[in-house]
Amino acid sequence: MMTAAARRHVLHARPLVAAHREQARRVALIDDERGQCRRRRTREGELRLIEIAGFDLTPCGGTHAYRTGEVGIIVVRSWERAKGMTRIEFLAGGRALADYRLANSTARSVASLFSAGRDDAPALAARMIDENKDLHRRLRVLEELAARVEAEELLREFDSDGAGVKDSAERDTAGSDRGSDRAAVKDSSRGLSAQRDTPGSDRNNPSDPEGVKQSGSTTKSDRAPRIITRVFDNREPESLKHIAQALITHANVIALLGSCDNGTTRLVFARSPDARGDMNALMRQACTTLDGRGGGKPDLAQGGGKNPERLPSVIAAAAEQCREPSG
Repeated sequence: MMTAAARRHVLHARPLVAAHREQARRVALIDDERGQCRRRRTREGELRLIEIAGFDLTPCGGTHAYRTGEVGIIVVRSWERAKGMTRIEFLAGGRALADYRLANSTARSVASLFSAGRDDAPALAARMIDENKDLHRRLRVLEELAARVEAEELLREFDSDGAGVKDSAERDTAGSDRGSDRAAVKDSSRGLSAQRDTPGSDRNNPSDPEGVKQSGSTTKSDRAPRIITRVFDNREPESLKHIAQALITHANVIALLGSCDNGTTRLVFARSPDARGDMNALMRQACTTLDGRGGGKPDLAQGGGKNPERLPSVIAAAAEQCREPSG
């Protein structure tokens, strides 16, 4: 409202009258009580007052125009509440015109991206933002699905190729053992039957070396984990995390994943609940080598750094630590 009133007085080109008044303190206070003088002055002596008849009266604050029309257009760019007052940003005259030209040029440039008029651009931009949000939601769902598929493929590669000679040997041993499982069960049952027929035998003796637990068996937590290592190109941290989380839904899995992008390295280490290892400690060691930083929890950690040429050796070193038996 105040801006509109100021614009009207600018268009009317009203004169600014300057007057020197004696007893300035009394004059300023009287005018202020009447609601006319905007600034209160308490000093004694002569005071220069600037007046726009019927609109404003204020003590002099510097250089003044002769008529209101010299001010030119007045534009309020923004305003905000601050410390119980209102802070206003405005432009006038040539600066206001230059600002308008810039804003108009920007608006037309944006509108041309939509092949539309300037006034239609805001609605089109709002619609595009809504569509972009919806596409991002769909993309996140598809990324999670793709991560699960990629995790299954990594596990199949690990189980099929020589991801480790030790792992292949263990699979061969397991395959040969499965062929003799039935015979072992028969022999065990025969042994138990013979024991029951022997006078003085104790059928409830838990220390029998041929009892339920065989001497060469291992518990689930003692088995060597499946350590999945892979270095990708241009993968975002969230993508690595999705793949790692999909991998550790499987039993006894440790995922050590990395990515390189324009001299930047990214890492995600994770393990399934039944696997051994402190991923946070491994991540901190790896990031130190990469001149970066990172961390997390014992079962999931993220980080990154520089030196992409060191990334394969860093992941290999972390995998070697995971293979070491816990002491």
